[in-house]
Amino acid sequence: MLLENFKLFIKYVYKWQVKLKTFFILSIIRFRFPWLKIGLGFISYGIPKIHVGINSKMHIGKNCTLINSTKHNPIGIFKPCTIFAVHNGIIQIGDNVGMSGVSICSYKNITIGNNVIIGANTMIFDTDFHSVNYIERRNNLQINNNQSIIIDDDVFIGANCIICKGVSIGRGSIVGAGSVVRKNIPEFEIWSGNPAKFIRNLNN
Repeated sequence: MLLENFKLFIKYVYKWQVKLKTFFILSIIRFRFPWLKIGLGFISYGIPKIHVGINSKMHIGKNCTLINSTKHNPIGIFKPCTIFAVHNGIIQIGDNVGMSGVSICSYKNITIGNNVIIGANTMIFDTDFHSVNYIERRNNLQINNNQSIIIDDDVFIGANCIICKGVSIGRGSIVGAGSVVRKNIPEFEIWSGNPAKFIRNLNN
């Protein structure tokens, strides 16, 4: 009985420690980026890297959880969550979303729905960053071939995936670990592979 009470006490202390750390993280982020909106119930295990450009926007919904260290994810995380909205980019993240060590960068528009789970080290970019033309790359010219990404409600994306620009992932679908998604995925389907291909329906 004594041991159980001690375990509950440690759990209680740890819970409030995380909440206090999250409060200070939110205070710093909101001070730096007043145009960033973060809903109630936000929890961050470790310190994420969040940046919102002057002409860009970011909205994070209620009860969002960011995991930023291997301590809190046994799969292994290469780095903290990195979420950037730059060059007029817009990032909208819904309610009850969980992410581990993700990299999200928007030059245009990335929308993530409600109740979405995104596995460790997944990358989501709505831009190519660099031109396919070597002359333009040599001269470091800005490219504007950006396309929006939509990830609908209740999607589960496994670890180490890459979601490419212009992709739409339908409601309730699953993307297998290590997949590269280059095509639209209809709702309630499992896709996996590089490039990701249809595996089966989730009829139930």
